Amino acid sequence: MGLKERRAEAEALLRRAQEAAEAGEALPPRTFARNGFAFLVAGLDLQVSILGKPIAPLELGMAELRGKLQALAGPPPYRTEALSEAYTYPILFRDPDGRVTEAYLYQGEDGPTLGGEEADRPDWHEVAAILQDALAALPSADYEDRAWDPDAGAWIYYGVRAGEPFEDLVEGEDPPEWAE
Repeated sequence: MGLKERRAEAEALLRRAQEAAEAGEALPPRTFARNGFAFLVAGLDLQVSILGKPIAPLELGMAELRGKLQALAGPPPYRTEALSEAYTYPILFRDPDGRVTEAYLYQGEDGPTLGGEEADRPDWHEVAAILQDALAALPSADYEDRAWDPDAGAWIYYGVRAGEPFEDLVEGEDPPEWAE
């Protein structure tokens, strides 16, 4: 199956998610919805761009956002040990008018952020608010990871345990080779 067919399949999945949310039914895998919008955590096979700009900060912690996305779609497709780019999840979303847009959720320099192409939508801040509400309703998966914070000169061990997010700063450990 080529990219065009995979994208058409993803768009159909988003439509089904909107319909299921409206009917109060279970949503398809890897999807979540709120206020007429449907969101799909995309796999690498959909080739969603992650090269846009920061659109809006999210009011979730680093560990909490990843835990929610990991519960929905598994480990992040893009992950590093650098705090400024610890993980990225590409997403597609469909608005109530049927328009599908690419975006991504990531741990950036300023914390969890929605990223995308600014020119794609004049209503990004409305989208970000709806996305924030939709994410808040998701459960979290348990996991553990770490990221290097060059400003603190320390590792941040983060994750979710028994549904509770945590972040622990641990000083005195050797930095990664790339940070020296």
